[in-house]
Amino acid sequence: MYDLRDTTLGKLGVLEYRYSKIIVIVMLILTVFFGVQSLNLSFESNMMKEIPQEFDVIKTQELITNEFGAEEAIIILLEADLDEVSDIRNKKTLDSIYRLEQRLKSRSEILDTLGPGTVYYSIFGEIPNDEIYLRDVADTIPQLISSDYSAAIVLVRTTSFVYDQSSINSIIKIVEEEVEKENLYGLNYNVTGSPILIKTLLEILQEDIIKTVVFALLIILILLTLIFHLKSLLVIAPPVLGMIWTTGQLALMGVPISMATGTFGAIIIGLGTEYGIFMMSRYREEAKKGASNETRVVAMIAGVGKGTIGSSTTTIAGFAALTFSSMPSVVHLGQTLSLGIINCLIGAFFFLPCLMSLKEWTIGGIEIKSKKLDKKIVKFTELQAKRPKSFLLVGIIVTLLLASGVNYLKVVEETEESSLPENSKVMNVFNILKDKFQRYDSMLVLVKSENVLSSNVLKEVYLLNNQLVNVYGIEGSSFNFDLKDVYLPREELKRRLEVSDSLGYLIIRLDVSKGADQLQVYDDVKTVLSLTPLSVQPGGTMAMIRELTDIIMPEMSKLSILGLIGIFACVMLTFMSVRYGIIPLLSVGVGIMWMMGIAGFMGTTIDSGLVGIMSIMAGIGIDFAIQTINRFRLEKSPIMVERIVNTVQGIFEPVILSSLVAGFGFLAILTATLNFLDVLGKLLFVGVFSCAGITLLFLPSFLVVQERVFKDTKKLFNNKKNKLLERDLLF
Repeated sequence: MYDLRDTTLGKLGVLEYRYSKIIVIVMLILTVFFGVQSLNLSFESNMMKEIPQEFDVIKTQELITNEFGAEEAIIILLEADLDEVSDIRNKKTLDSIYRLEQRLKSRSEILDTLGPGTVYYSIFGEIPNDEIYLRDVADTIPQLISSDYSAAIVLVRTTSFVYDQSSINSIIKIVEEEVEKENLYGLNYNVTGSPILIKTLLEILQEDIIKTVVFALLIILILLTLIFHLKSLLVIAPPVLGMIWTTGQLALMGVPISMATGTFGAIIIGLGTEYGIFMMSRYREEAKKGASNETRVVAMIAGVGKGTIGSSTTTIAGFAALTFSSMPSVVHLGQTLSLGIINCLIGAFFFLPCLMSLKEWTIGGIEIKSKKLDKKIVKFTELQAKRPKSFLLVGIIVTLLLASGVNYLKVVEETEESSLPENSKVMNVFNILKDKFQRYDSMLVLVKSENVLSSNVLKEVYLLNNQLVNVYGIEGSSFNFDLKDVYLPREELKRRLEVSDSLGYLIIRLDVSKGADQLQVYDDVKTVLSLTPLSVQPGGTMAMIRELTDIIMPEMSKLSILGLIGIFACVMLTFMSVRYGIIPLLSVGVGIMWMMGIAGFMGTTIDSGLVGIMSIMAGIGIDFAIQTINRFRLEKSPIMVERIVNTVQGIFEPVILSSLVAGFGFLAILTATLNFLDVLGKLLFVGVFSCAGITLLFLPSFLVVQERVFKDTKKLFNNKKNKLLERDLLF
């Protein structure tokens, strides 16, 4: 123990013990301050800010919005009230729909509306009395009147983006006000569309953030109470402090919580608790020896501190790698998690030891290692030390088998539809919309020219449109022109085409068949666009989804490599050894392979919100390997078997406890309603136990092998060096 007291960390431990009351008071004052500031934490509801702004498809979307208004339309789904009408193709119903369209158009916030009433008026100047006319026209607009004639839709386009929550709420309020004013004949209504899905998504996310943090705290508190009895409150102090400090600092910096950073609470709690467990386990270990309280506190900091610093800095490095992403949402996640871990480290390194210094604590609870289990651990570890190559061979075979599951991973872009639960009310309405209206999905083509209404440009657009409608999966186009129509008067062209006020842009809307492979359709359309002499760009939600999907795997690889480089640098500096810097990377790398392989066998789907999962897992899972190597280097026995046994005995309990606590803490994310959070929780749960399993089952054997190889290499090098010296002496 005197050796530990003489180290730099040991001297820090002595200072903390002496000034513990002052440190605790100062940190409590800071906690209250940050807690008050956290009340000002805002929520980023504009999802467009969370995707890469430099992408051409995003710039095109902004251009479309500036020139034509918001692309994502609010949709009013009108369904027949079977007690009044069974078929909406009647004059009274269609008249009421037309009046609603006109009411909405009169509002300054509404750019345009499109519904069946507008179509009838454009043809007849009124809603005709003749039922034959009513039925014939209805059959020509399946995108507005369903094939069973039981429903119709009115598309409402706004003058600005409706991606943020406040804008969506204000537009919904306007729509509902106007619908309530109009006495719709024989119709029930629901408001839906992508903006409504976004609104619902954001509301559920806010609930999920609170829910996951509360459940994570409860699960971890229950587990820690079983382990340390009432002293569990001491262990959970660092992550609670870390949470409060982080939210307060984010509020002070003006950084909002977003879709991507919504899960940071559960992750920080799980990781912060791990640091406390390692330190508390060392305190309990010294208490069993009958050491004084000062000796216990010094052992907490000096004995485990180096490993804790190493593991936390590597975790920060893994999270910091996310800040190099091209996706703003992932950058914000990296910043938030890095800040959270720094605060948890401060709590574990200063707050917890100082709390333990206030009095001599009796740490009871469940003993993971009973005498019977301890004997089995010793026998198993001895076998690992004596037959390391056999264990490593088994590990390689298991890793190859699990890694094959990566081939079954599905990579998609996250959408509002995929994130929301299928059985939710808003999705039920949205699914009715998709089922009843065949050509709801659409893709945009933006044509740019000095004057898009010139006959030469329109001829090229006509030729391009003919090629586009022949793409498999495209059912129709908004460019319903014959070649002779390009010579129509300008005002007639402006009425029939969707052009900007400056006449510099024209939009072609392509109707995509329901059930078609949208990504393949997009690729085929893009191929056609590459052949035209016109200046064209694809746009719309489908284009954004495709472009973002294409960057998922490259982003994941880039962030993983950067994370591993940062982690390697931190580990190497921690141990001042290249050799011991590489070993944890190998361990966590295998753990990530296990995690991704198991996820593949589970049929997991990876989307853009999870591109940083491997870097996150690298930062989390490496802790076990670092603590193991730190303990291995502290053991000075010349007998390798004894050294390995002592190492495993020292880290077995904290590794098991911290993996249980962190793993089940991450499992709390499964209580979230949103689908992508469910996937994140499963991946983190599997990843933690994969890394813990590798640490206990195969890392000890690897340490034995590398130590032997290092000694043999060193011996061989010294022999050659001695022979060279002898030869020089002879001459």
